[in-house]
Amino acid sequence: MSGEKIEMRLDKINVEDYDSITSLYHSPFDYNLLYLLCFAKQKRVSIILDDIDNLGVNKEKPAEFYQYQEKYSYSKTKFSNIRALTLTIPKHLLVNLSNPLINLLEERIKISNIKSTFECSDTVEHWIYNLTKKYGVKSLVGPDLSFGYVNINDYKFREAIENTKDDILFLLKKIQPGDYKSNENFVEWLFAFKGNDSTISQYFMDVLDRIIKEFNLQKNVNKIGSMCSNYESGELSALTDVFKRDRLFQMKYIEALKIDNKKKFNLPFYKINKDNGKRTFNVSELKINNKDEIFAPNVFMLSGYDNIVLPMRAHKDSHIIAREILYRSGFIRSNQVFCDDKWTDMIYSYDLNIYLDETECYFYGTNIINLRSMPGIIKNAREKFLYSQDNEEIFKSWVILSTDNALKKNYYPLLFFIMMREKMFCGKSLDIYKIDLV
Repeated sequence: MSGEKIEMRLDKINVEDYDSITSLYHSPFDYNLLYLLCFAKQKRVSIILDDIDNLGVNKEKPAEFYQYQEKYSYSKTKFSNIRALTLTIPKHLLVNLSNPLINLLEERIKISNIKSTFECSDTVEHWIYNLTKKYGVKSLVGPDLSFGYVNINDYKFREAIENTKDDILFLLKKIQPGDYKSNENFVEWLFAFKGNDSTISQYFMDVLDRIIKEFNLQKNVNKIGSMCSNYESGELSALTDVFKRDRLFQMKYIEALKIDNKKKFNLPFYKINKDNGKRTFNVSELKINNKDEIFAPNVFMLSGYDNIVLPMRAHKDSHIIAREILYRSGFIRSNQVFCDDKWTDMIYSYDLNIYLDETECYFYGTNIINLRSMPGIIKNAREKFLYSQDNEEIFKSWVILSTDNALKKNYYPLLFFIMMREKMFCGKSLDIYKIDLV
């Protein structure tokens, strides 16, 4: 965590004490989908699209239009070229180095020795780059615009979705060939465009609505909404007025900045142009100059949402702690909770055969793996990694352990949803926690 340190602990809460849970993310193809399925059979859920944000960006070269691009790392620091937010698909389901455990590999083979150990002709950085590109993921990226105000026909969004869909179908053909036609029909149904004149945000809401109706989740879904719509309705106008005149509120913001010192915004708000989705940061005054602009909160101030559920691993992030400080100030009607979803425990409990491609066969030594066998495979890989004297065995086992890490961090709920449909998570009990700052 950057900036000033703060003591905290996690306290488990009784989810039954909460009227509803809010899933706030960018698209139905990622965490929104996951938490919808996790909670909607047992708890009332509100789904809010974070459409004041972009859909993901290429940090090296910002895209002028929406594309489906390769994501990769550069070095042991794991700096990657893409900020992925919306839709990420692995090239191989069970060989995935999107989150390579470089430090773990260094415990067995020093990074300085990698060149000789793996006969690497270039730098270690290029070795990591090539590996994470070959065994990595592709992700949807685009211009840095609020997708709540971008039409589905603009910036080649439809084309990017079609390219993503093609990759999904290609992957499904390899990992579950017996059900390919059913999967193909399901993918076409899931990604279908209803009309020709709507925003990307509305398209995503249509997809969510389609899922809710198909799997009879209407009873427990409070609403599907968007941050843009909420802030257009005036949620922030009163808050900006309070911030302008309340010194305590301003001091709390300064306190939050010290926790997450990566953010240097003078004010906790920025502007969005409703005509084109362009975002203006570091505004100099809390004043709207024309009717086509709205204020939006920066990362510290997701205002107006109850029980925003986040993955457990996020609770130590500096911007999450900064947000918690502001939420507790009494000025903002929001709070966040954290879900220990035990993701890999759940997917590894399913009796589902995965048919491996040639690349995966090399690492696992078989052409079919049942998901239920993965815990044993991972345990065996860990033992080989620790005790084998064969460099190839060490490398193979490291790739398997890194794949397990990627599944834990990135989930890929869309792929498993396509394969498992309503079997996924129905009736699963999840543990919910809150942060206690001490």
